[in-house]
Amino acid sequence: MDSKWQFCSDVVGDNYDTTYTTMLPIYQKLISAGLRVLVYSGDNDMAVNTLGTEESVNILQQATKANIVDEWRK
Repeated sequence: MDSKWQFCSDVVGDNYDTTYTTMLPIYQKLISAGLRVLVYSGDNDMAVNTLGTEESVNILQQATKANIVDEWRK
């Protein structure tokens, strides 16, 4: 591939294949099996932004009654 680096690359974007539209069903299965889950989201990611991750975690908590721990803030 012969192209210069770009902040938003059409080459990458046009060829990107979304594997999962949401990970929530997978997280629900893991939590239901008694496993602990760490959900990480970068604060500068424009594709998966922090607000979207927070909303997803809230939906996940409501669906599974999981105990959400925010100890990283301390």
